[in-house]
Amino acid sequence: MNATNHVKRECQDFFDYVCKNNTLIGSDNGNIESIFAKPSNSGETHQSELVKSEENMIMKFFTKTNKEKSRTLKLPKTEAPNSLDFSAFNQTHADITLLNNTLIRLFSKPRNHFHDSKYKNNVRMSIVQILQSYSFNVEIQTFSFPRKFIWNAKNVIGIMPSPNYEKPHDRIVVIGGHYDTLEGVPGVDDNGSGSVFVLEAARLLSKYKKQLNATIYFILFDEEEMGLEGSIAFVDDYLVPKVLNAKKGQFFGAYIADMLLLFDDEPNSQSVEPGLKYLCPDAYEWMSNNSFRGDFISVVSRDADLFLWKIFKESWDEIDENRYKTMLIKAPLAANYYSMQLENKGSFFRSDHASFWTAARSNDHIDTLPAVVLTDLGPWRGYQRKCYHQPCDNTIQLTETNLKFLAKTIDSTVGSVLKIAKIKETTESV
Repeated sequence: MNATNHVKRECQDFFDYVCKNNTLIGSDNGNIESIFAKPSNSGETHQSELVKSEENMIMKFFTKTNKEKSRTLKLPKTEAPNSLDFSAFNQTHADITLLNNTLIRLFSKPRNHFHDSKYKNNVRMSIVQILQSYSFNVEIQTFSFPRKFIWNAKNVIGIMPSPNYEKPHDRIVVIGGHYDTLEGVPGVDDNGSGSVFVLEAARLLSKYKKQLNATIYFILFDEEEMGLEGSIAFVDDYLVPKVLNAKKGQFFGAYIADMLLLFDDEPNSQSVEPGLKYLCPDAYEWMSNNSFRGDFISVVSRDADLFLWKIFKESWDEIDENRYKTMLIKAPLAANYYSMQLENKGSFFRSDHASFWTAARSNDHIDTLPAVVLTDLGPWRGYQRKCYHQPCDNTIQLTETNLKFLAKTIDSTVGSVLKIAKIKETTESV
């Protein structure tokens, strides 16, 4: 009886918006040129804040907690509303006009429970609507976590099933990024860029429904900024028990996006995290030879994840726009959670990929789950040196150059998934 009432309440929350408001929120004025909001005058870097957050992150992963289990609501499939007709946009590559429009409409204001919970919920409903427009299975994972206050947070899960969906040995690929922000922070780069990365990859890959031999999960994580809470809930309470254990799925890997928008090709626009020179000498040498320009997307990987990097790099090199580069940061970490030597390595755990890397902490039968994080290195680059987690992480960054930079990362990820999932040969006669 309680479960039934809960589902009714959840459905009411979702369908009041999704079914009655078939429009995306926000302005229709999605031009390529920036809305030039004045940035914050704060020129301070946030290195001390970052070091502290890294220490807290390590403590989080290596301290057992009694977190409440999450619950999942499967939403019924709906017909794609006319307001979500994407036919005018590029059907084979990421469309920078669509990226710009979506960033302005959905991801240019704070998405934080304390700042404006109603706005955040509306953004979440629009994400649901977009994923439903591709005829994906869409689920909402609700979870709570202890802090000074306790509230329900929600991951949005879009599923593009393979022909082997929910059968043993179905291959599983995840494309994910968090959609929440800190209070008062618009979060256009952190992590509006990662959110549109997931949605645009979903749009492009939806053209291959029933043609791939892997089920693709498109995840918008909640509460990353509170300590990767959404991705931990997804791995511990959804992916492992419901997909890998119960359905015997075969996890292939995850591409996680966290800040993908900022391109800066000025020499010395790229700073280096403390210790990187010694922990990742190859990456440091690459950046030094590149005159410390912030003109690349970094891919953070362990040895256990290198195959994901190699596939991504191959896809990246197949695309024009040679001014945009990519480089590997290979974390000197063992695959298994219990074998990781963590001293001075907290920076490798600052995004949602870490929840996959440390899956064994709650699942002793799993060695690790391969994952890489794609990032512009956030607070260590150009404009974000002063605007990381600040109100000036805003739409001033929506330049054509930055949007094309983001588009290449999306196209490379889509190409990687197509290589992984091996498009089935069609035998239809012409």
